Amino acid sequence: MTSFFRFVRPALALSLIYSVVLIAPAAAQSTGDEKPDEAQEEDEQKDEKADDETEKKDETAATADATATAAAAKPAAEKPKPKYPPFDKLLDPKERKTIEGLIKLHLVGTKLYAELGRGQLNKDYIVLISIAKGMGQTPLVGGMTWSDGDDWVWQFRKVGDRIHLVRRNVRFTATKGSPEADAVKLAYTDSVLFSLPIATRSPSGADVVDLTPVFMSDLPQISSVLRGFSFSRTKSTWASVKGFTKNIELEVAATYASSGTSSIDSVADTRGVTVNVHYSISSLPSTGYKPRMADDRVGYFLTAVKDYSKQGPYDRFVRYVNRWDLQKADPSAAISPPKKPIIFYLEKTIPFKYRKPIRDGILAWNKAYEKAGFYDAIQSDSSRTKTPGTPRTSATTHFVGSHRVLHLRWGLRA
Repeated sequence: MTSFFRFVRPALALSLIYSVVLIAPAAAQSTGDEKPDEAQEEDEQKDEKADDETEKKDETAATADATATAAAAKPAAEKPKPKYPPFDKLLDPKERKTIEGLIKLHLVGTKLYAELGRGQLNKDYIVLISIAKGMGQTPLVGGMTWSDGDDWVWQFRKVGDRIHLVRRNVRFTATKGSPEADAVKLAYTDSVLFSLPIATRSPSGADVVDLTPVFMSDLPQISSVLRGFSFSRTKSTWASVKGFTKNIELEVAATYASSGTSSIDSVADTRGVTVNVHYSISSLPSTGYKPRMADDRVGYFLTAVKDYSKQGPYDRFVRYVNRWDLQKADPSAAISPPKKPIIFYLEKTIPFKYRKPIRDGILAWNKAYEKAGFYDAIQSDSSRTKTPGTPRTSATTHFVGSHRVLHLRWGLRA
């Protein structure tokens, strides 16, 4: 047995050595063959990763470019559109004629624009309407006043993006702050004549409206006496637009059209009758004027209002005398000249032979005013060929037509 192991051990050892020698190169060869495949795979993964990163960078860059482009285009796309057109674009400086005055006006072609700022809104204006040029038939005779009996008191009121032209109801009143005054507000209403859209804003920030629809219309309702006639916008024009510190004077050559089947002996063709209508718009003066109550024993021109603060079961009407606001230049004097005299202008329409007696008749009223404490209260002026454009002047006019009439036109008395 011992000899056997002695023989086997060396043989086993040689076998193991041989196996190691054979297996080791194979293992080494196997290990060497697999290593290049792993490296290649790692390289491919690196390349794919690099490609992915490159694509992401490209996508990011493209997204950034698109964002930048959108951002650049966004201000232009989302730039707020102006609410109103530019002032100079709507009212071309080359075409507009600006008239300074109580209300700043701009005449552009056939359109008349007005600037209405805070100083013009919610403020009372008195409007006097007269026939500047008539048709030779009463009541449409040149020089005659035109009224429906009530004073025309206007206000411009801003409502949203529009300006309302409101005729105030001045027939009813009550003591301010009283329960009756609240009742009057609930019981009676003003009249909205026009709702004018704001066309633009002036450089001063005032709202600008087109007044053309107001005056290029049958505002005085002349068609009520010209039966069968209607106002023609296309045949009517502006005859005159003037501005003054305390008033503006507008005159419209208003043409009224008909079918022509009627006949008027003072009109050439009844298919078109032109009547010049004069509008005088003034601010109400604040002079400390004290109204005077009328006396039934003496005749006056009156202004009557219904006063709900007046006590009594029957007559609530209050009647005021229409009079001038004469004030003494020297209040301490028994007889003094007035601060502002009453001037009657004799218009050029009066024939020469009538001018002196008319002038003498006007000045004869000074005898009555002297007893009231005024010297030379009334004056007469025939030096002007045309009456000044203001409602605060009085004039004597002679006109012809179906009847020859001498007409005294009274100015504002306050």
